[in-house]
Amino acid sequence: MEDAFVELYGPSMRPLFDFSWLSLKTLLSLALVGACITLGAYLGHK
Repeated sequence: MEDAFVELYGPSMRPLFDFSWLSLKTLLSLALVGACITLGAYLGHK
Protein backbone atom coordinates (compact mmCIF):
# COMPACT_ATOMS: atom_id res chain seq x y z
CA MET A 1 0.00 0.00 0.00
CA GLU A 2 2.83 2.38 0.90
CA ASP A 3 4.68 1.75 -2.37
CA ALA A 4 1.51 2.27 -4.39
CA PHE A 5 0.90 5.56 -2.61
CA VAL A 6 4.45 6.80 -3.27
CA GLU A 7 4.25 5.78 -6.93
CA LEU A 8 0.87 7.45 -7.34
CA TYR A 9 1.68 10.80 -5.74
CA GLY A 10 5.46 10.93 -6.06
CA PRO A 11 7.99 11.88 -3.38
CA SER A 12 6.95 15.55 -3.32
CA MET A 13 3.51 14.76 -1.88
CA ARG A 14 4.86 12.44 0.79
CA PRO A 15 6.01 15.00 3.43
CA LEU A 16 2.74 16.90 3.07
CA PHE A 17 0.78 13.68 3.64
CA ASP A 18 2.90 12.79 6.68
CA PHE A 19 2.43 16.26 8.16
CA SER A 20 -1.34 16.29 7.71
CA TRP A 21 -1.60 12.78 9.18
CA LEU A 22 0.54 13.84 12.14
CA SER A 23 -1.59 16.92 12.86
CA LEU A 24 -4.74 14.83 12.46
CA LYS A 25 -3.47 12.31 15.03
CA THR A 26 -2.52 15.17 17.36
CA LEU A 27 -5.99 16.71 17.07
CA LEU A 28 -7.64 13.34 17.70
CA SER A 29 -5.55 12.62 20.79
CA LEU A 30 -6.19 16.12 22.14
CA ALA A 31 -9.93 15.68 21.62
CA LEU A 32 -9.76 12.28 23.34
CA VAL A 33 -7.90 13.70 26.34
CA GLY A 34 -10.35 16.61 26.54
CA ALA A 35 -13.31 14.24 26.45
CA CYS A 36 -11.78 12.08 29.19
CA ILE A 37 -11.13 15.11 31.42
CA THR A 38 -14.64 16.44 30.85
CA LEU A 39 -16.18 13.04 31.55
CA GLY A 40 -14.05 12.58 34.66
CA ALA A 41 -14.98 16.01 36.01
CA TYR A 42 -18.65 15.42 35.23
CA LEU A 43 -18.70 12.03 36.97
CA GLY A 44 -16.64 13.39 39.85
CA HIS A 45 -19.08 16.24 40.53
CA LYS A 46 -22.10 13.97 40.39
